[in-house]
Amino acid sequence: MGHAGMDADVVIAGAGPTGLMLACELRLAGVDVMVVERLAERTGESRAGGIHSRTLEVLDQRGILDRFLAVGELTPVAHFSGLWLDLDGFESRYPHPLMLPQSAIERLLEEWAAELGVRVRWSSEVSGIRQDEAVVEVELCTADAAPATLRARYLVGCDGGRSTVRKLSGIDFPGTPATMTALLGDVELPDLPEEYIFMRRCTGGHFSAIALEPGWHRVFTSEYDHVADRDEPATFEQLRESLVRLAGTDFGMHNPKWISRFGDAARQASRYREGRVLLAGDAAHIHYPAGGQGLNVGVQDAVNLGWKLALVVRGQAPESLLDSFRLWPWTSRRTRWEETPSCCRTAAGASVRTRCRRGVRAASQPGPAVTR
Repeated sequence: MGHAGMDADVVIAGAGPTGLMLACELRLAGVDVMVVERLAERTGESRAGGIHSRTLEVLDQRGILDRFLAVGELTPVAHFSGLWLDLDGFESRYPHPLMLPQSAIERLLEEWAAELGVRVRWSSEVSGIRQDEAVVEVELCTADAAPATLRARYLVGCDGGRSTVRKLSGIDFPGTPATMTALLGDVELPDLPEEYIFMRRCTGGHFSAIALEPGWHRVFTSEYDHVADRDEPATFEQLRESLVRLAGTDFGMHNPKWISRFGDAARQASRYREGRVLLAGDAAHIHYPAGGQGLNVGVQDAVNLGWKLALVVRGQAPESLLDSFRLWPWTSRRTRWEETPSCCRTAAGASVRTRCRRGVRAASQPGPAVTR
């Protein structure tokens, strides 16, 4: 338990990679943590598919990298706009990204969290927030519709791009709306010729098919200047029809495990803190999710916020330290937030008009001309 009258020192909304990593960071510092998750259990959906070099370095620092290396696959090359890139020259102990589905990443983080004594409360969705100068009360809606209230010193919203915590805290989420949407699915599919691996450009858009395991591929399609409602459920038939329009065939894909839709909206919370409520990961910032950037930035958010929040909870630093969570990595986040859409459009070979529009927008913003 946390302090007297508290259910925990910190309540974290969201048991994804950001929330679990933050919970572990806080437990390592002796902070009592409870994670609440609206889902009843993990879905097993693969979602993001890679761990970047900086995240691998962090996992190594925490002594758990071997767990991930044992079940993932290091990728020695990368691909950008039809060019193969050798990653050996990057100045990192781990220059190669680790291919591993998000479902496996979450499972490993959850196991580590359990070892550290993190409590996870499933089927519990945040429905209300009240706070004063000493405590935040978190109202929950549970599976049996019975109300529940948790008391903590801080609440951190790690509950995704449509964050309930952010909305209940009255924090704006300004940015640019989606100019395109893409379909993504893990499907059963025979091996493809090499020319169809990674991204292939077509007149109307681009598509890719990346091998996941024998007989299974992740198929991605994006049709230029086509925007669908993200709330509209994505179906296998939509993915199949999109692939036929772009490639002229569906390559015989069948038996989908998972289908999803996403767009290139780019938004960032107007502030990351409202009193005793903080935001991290996709709850604080979203952009085109190519390459698993959202997952990796979220984990790094957790590491940066974790030690700061722990010091404040233990009375070893003033609350003002929490405001530096938004300021310290601001340049990196802002550059990624602004440049990712234009880089992805360039890599995919978008229309000249669209690329020019994106390029002008990026060039008009202050910042480095080239991002490593």
